[in-house]
Amino acid sequence: MIIRGHPPHIEAYASLHRSSKKDTHCGRNHWQLSGDKTSLVSFDETWQHIFPPPKIFRGPVGRYQQLDYIYERHRRRSRAIRFLLIEARERHHFEGRSEPFVCINPRCSARFIEPGQWTVHAIATEHDKITTDWVPEDHWVRDEYWVLDEYKAEFHRHEPGLKPMLRWRTEILEELRRDWGKKGSMKRWKAEKAFINQLRHDPAYAHRRPPRQCSTWIEYKCAMNG
Repeated sequence: MIIRGHPPHIEAYASLHRSSKKDTHCGRNHWQLSGDKTSLVSFDETWQHIFPPPKIFRGPVGRYQQLDYIYERHRRRSRAIRFLLIEARERHHFEGRSEPFVCINPRCSARFIEPGQWTVHAIATEHDKITTDWVPEDHWVRDEYWVLDEYKAEFHRHEPGLKPMLRWRTEILEELRRDWGKKGSMKRWKAEKAFINQLRHDPAYAHRRPPRQCSTWIEYKCAMNG
């Protein structure tokens, strides 16, 4: 959508991550808009990355959609910890030095002599996950993963930011449900009217379907009555 909506005088590309479980290959596809279609292109130039600003959540619709934003942000940050742990092991052995190592899974004898080999192997086999009660020397356990002791403090600093996100989401949901009121009440009528009016008139939350038929309204009612 960003590529299709960019001004015609700007040459825009999209870089999308792709991976295949079959051949454990990771890479990126580069797409460029050609007329009214997107075509696959390849390029070697160094590109400046420009990220669009985060969406501003306003009004009751924005407040509700912020729930999904916080949930997704928490989920992605939680999932990222695994990949940060994998990268940390790579750096431990190959950043500024070259120290080949074998897979930490006791049932695997794979050996890694170059950067990137462990990453591909770990993602494909999940050998970075704990499968036994045995913990390798100089390691500690974080959820279902082995972590090198030297990175323990770094990950402890990362984790405290996750729990407040869920508390914040709970507070927003409780606030919205208080404003929703009881069925048949004036409070409920005002909440419905404000939400529908914003769906109808605010371009930032426009839908193809009429307000009372769009997914946001249906999901909002379910969340409020849940």
